[in-house]
Amino acid sequence: MYARDVLARYTSTRLGLSRSTVEQYRITATDFDRWNNGRRWTSDLVRSYMATTLERCSMATVNRRRGVLLTLWRFAQRSGLCDEQSIDVEKLREPKRSPEAWSLEELGRLVSATAGAKSHQGFGPKQWRALVLTMYDTGIRLNTALSLSASAYRRPRLVVPAEFQKSGRDFVTEVSQQTADAIEESDPPRERLFPWPLRRRAIWPAFRDVVESAGLSCGRRDLFHKLRRTGYTQVWILGGVAAATEWADHAGDLSASYLDTSLLPSHRFADRLPRPK
Repeated sequence: MYARDVLARYTSTRLGLSRSTVEQYRITATDFDRWNNGRRWTSDLVRSYMATTLERCSMATVNRRRGVLLTLWRFAQRSGLCDEQSIDVEKLREPKRSPEAWSLEELGRLVSATAGAKSHQGFGPKQWRALVLTMYDTGIRLNTALSLSASAYRRPRLVVPAEFQKSGRDFVTEVSQQTADAIEESDPPRERLFPWPLRRRAIWPAFRDVVESAGLSCGRRDLFHKLRRTGYTQVWILGGVAAATEWADHAGDLSASYLDTSLLPSHRFADRLPRPK
């Protein structure tokens, strides 16, 4: 059984799924099929896939892919596509690490480093600068940014269609003058605002090169996800949890996963308390 075939049936019966959700399902199905090559699904098989995937992805990513596979498996059972018993695979126990974001000084180094970024079939320094600044300003996810048509932007207004949002709502925002200038200088074509020309997975190692050239760390948690945590933290500082939640298109408070508390203004209450004699 191929995950892509089950996914095609699944999405045809779930008309309300956002494009970003469908894209995440598609990524998981494609990766699993490439690894599995049509073998019969079993709990041990999925555990083996999770172990292999953990060598190149975070625990959170592996758990998300597990969730997708379980969803497709149960749908296949209900639809009569398979007779096997349900998969029973435990989630990985993720360590509760404190979120890390870039400081404004580090973000400035990253933006400056885009000037020396390698070009990929016309996607060069100007396009990198526009992409980084837009994601920082708006909080949009990478797949959403790469899917936006050029018509979604009219200086300084950016309209993200509901089908690209996990919340299922249109997101209308304005970018800064710095970002607006960067977008105009990138001279986007009519089709896409950020016309990445290669397969989407290729943008991750390309961005890693940019981050490394800025002298910043480049672990699994230090790429586009860190850019979102950086924007989230700054919005939280300015407007609190409600503003940050709306900015990030979250259904609830995810500060525990996104807010870098080390960047918050320091409040040394101990120095201000009345001192005992």
